[in-house]
Parts: sequence; structure tokens; C-alpha cells
Amino acid sequence: MLWALWLFVLAGAVALCSSAWQNVLLLRQVSDDLRRYQAIPEPATPSQPEHGLREQAVAVLRKDAARLDRFYREGEPLSIGLGLYTAERIRPPLLAAIAAYRPPVAIVQPATKIPDPVRLDSLSLFTSGSAELKPGSTKVLVNALVGIKAQPGWLIVIAGHTDSTGDDARNLALSRNRAGAVRDWMQKMGDLPDSCFAVQGHGASQPIASNDTPAGRAANRRVDIRLVPETGACVVPAQAPEGQPQSPHYQATLSSQ
Repeated sequence: MLWALWLFVLAGAVALCSSAWQNVLLLRQVSDDLRRYQAIPEPATPSQPEHGLREQAVAVLRKDAARLDRFYREGEPLSIGLGLYTAERIRPPLLAAIAAYRPPVAIVQPATKIPDPVRLDSLSLFTSGSAELKPGSTKVLVNALVGIKAQPGWLIVIAGHTDSTGDDARNLALSRNRAGAVRDWMQKMGDLPDSCFAVQGHGASQPIASNDTPAGRAANRRVDIRLVPETGACVVPAQAPEGQPQSPHYQATLSSQ
């Protein structure tokens, strides 16, 4: 009988030692998980790598909390029980850390109001077959220049277009020359540097109406002016780059006949 008692005492001692060790391991694991989470810097935006690291770390904390909550509600298992359970003391700071977690909010830029395109298709800039500006086109060009001057800091793309009448090569050259004439006038009157402009000639390749009618052909003979965002383009003297326009999509269409 004595040996049985000794075996019982030995088994009890082993169980107590095992429980104590399992409690040490559990407490160390949860403490390490909590310290690891707290050591990650809080990111300002979701795009920062720290955001992903904190998301992973807080997911681990939630698993730890679920485990400790189960022990709290249902009682700890025998392997960590026997009156030696110590992980309850770390449960409150663990839950507090999870409750305080706030993912960074993406910075949403305010929507930019895009002005409606301006189409001045009733005015004439050029005589038929010519790339020389008519004197009467000054008012049209002044109106366009006011819009461009109000939005410095963008590349001003000037594209010439023709109808399908005549030779393709000649139309291509004519459209390019007309765009160049508008560029020259705007550059002179607006005192804008060369870096502000890009000139294009498309001939009849980009019609906006049918070339089968006089009205359609008149609409296709045009010079389009649009603003394209480009870093370092069109930095007007005495104006800082931060004075860039609110909308890169402003477009004025100047029609030629």
C-alpha cells in the first residue's frame, strides 16, 4: 500500500509540474503576441506595410482572446488547471488592445468638379485651305486663352483636324499647321513658355460628325485644345507648381471652316 501512495504522490507532483509549465508557456505565448503587436508602428494610411503587419498581429490576438475567453466561461482544462492557471491576468490588457485597434482610414481626395467642355463651333478661325488665322478669330482665341491662363501648370495640347475633302497628306499638314498657328498666337498673347505646348495634326482621322454633309464637314474642321497633367510642364514664371488647376480635363474646341 505504501508504494501505491508514493505512486499517487509522484503522479500528483508530475501533474502539478506539468500544469505549471503549461501555464508558463501559455502566458509567455500570449505576452509575446501582445508585445509583438504593440511593437509595430501605427500606420497613417492603409498603403503602408505596417498596416498589413498590424492586421496579422491583431488577428493572432483575437485568437488568443477567444481561447482565454473560453477558459474564463467554461473553465480551464486540467492540463493548465489544478489551481495554477495564471493567464487570466493577461486577458484584460489583451482585450483592451484588441478593442483599441483602429485600422487606418484611406485618405479620399475630394471629387474634382469637371467643367463642361466648351465647343465654339459657330466661329471661323481660318479661310478654306489656309493655316493663317482670320482677324475675326481673335475673340474666339482670347476666350480660349482666358480658360488656359486660369489653369497653368498643365501641358496644353493643341490638335488640328480637317474634314475628309481633298488629299490625306495635305489635310494632315494643314491640320498640323493650323494647330501651330493657334499655338503661336496663344504663346505670344499669353506669354507662355514653349514647355506649355504640344502641337498635333490629325487630318481627317478623328471626325466628330459625318463628312457626308456640309454641316458635318464644318464640325470636323476644328482645333481642339485640352489640358493634360504632366509633371514639370508649363511652369509659368512667378507661379508656383502648387497653383495647378483643379481639373485636368478642361477642353475648349475651336472650330475652323
